[in-house]
Amino acid sequence: MTDNCNLLCEHCIYKPNIISGKLHKREIPLETALRLIYTFKKLGAIKLSILGGEPTLYGITNEWRDLLTLIYAAKKVYNYKYIRIVTNGLLINKLLDKEEFKLLDEISFSIDGPTPEIHDKLRGRGTFKISINNLIQSIKKGYNVNITTTVTKYLIPSDGSEKWTLVDRMIRFAEELEVSRINFHVIFKMGTEVDAWDQHVAIDPYDWIEIYKYITTKIVNNEYKIKVRLPQHFVTREEFEKNKKFYGYCPVKMGERVLIHPNGVLRVCSALLSSIHHIANYNDKKITWEDYQNETVNHKMNEYTPCTNQINLYFDNYVPLCFSFKPDQDEIVWNTLRQEKSNGWLD
Repeated sequence: MTDNCNLLCEHCIYKPNIISGKLHKREIPLETALRLIYTFKKLGAIKLSILGGEPTLYGITNEWRDLLTLIYAAKKVYNYKYIRIVTNGLLINKLLDKEEFKLLDEISFSIDGPTPEIHDKLRGRGTFKISINNLIQSIKKGYNVNITTTVTKYLIPSDGSEKWTLVDRMIRFAEELEVSRINFHVIFKMGTEVDAWDQHVAIDPYDWIEIYKYITTKIVNNEYKIKVRLPQHFVTREEFEKNKKFYGYCPVKMGERVLIHPNGVLRVCSALLSSIHHIANYNDKKITWEDYQNETVNHKMNEYTPCTNQINLYFDNYVPLCFSFKPDQDEIVWNTLRQEKSNGWLD
């Protein structure tokens, strides 16, 4: 909704948009946003994620009327099944008692470590305490609260402990807070533009393979009290070939989502954020196909393949998977697609 933000996080994948000042449109006008969510609902959308920048800045100058109107329209007028907001949590306490805000199906707080030392290193001194206090307040007021955690080098122990130690600790911390679910993103050197500003906090793919195996075992054995959404990221070539129709999950090929940016860009692949590549453009009247820098160009649209864009993550006997590929996750779009496309994502 907005490229404005009240933080400048070290690992932000939107960083070029956040710091670009007045070089492009900073927010989606409310009237345009309403037309877009109406259009995409007609095309089959069931879930709306409200993102930024920091989405709680959207409409702040008019007592959040723009944000609250958007939420109300999506839920009550256009009947979206699931509406969530992803926030750093610094301002959300000012919105919790708003009736329209209570229509949200989920508030997801961005918490990037189980301690202030880890979280604040990425997001700024004092942010951990404020965000956690507002998270606790949100739960007390009856909201469905999730945590989204980005795994950076700061969540990989440097003291010789097992690689999974801090990720496991993060899940335990989320349990203590009594959130309903924790969702993980991981930063690697992918071979896309994002590497230019994120590679200094990226982790080693082998570390994630070890972490994923350990945490997944605990999930399967029901050792966690909350739901965990964990991206697999890698699989051996042999395993991929055995089950292409499962591992070949690709939102670009499926038309599973669209990311709407304030600068008039529509994009599907999150790996291409802040790049020149996208699928279409919009203005206040229409959507037009992008001819010259279209993100579908290198995709084999009717074939099941490993991730097309993460070119740096083909190594040894491993191939990269879409980082939205989170097997067995309990998430509305994933669950719907697994039912509808039981024979394969592209069928």
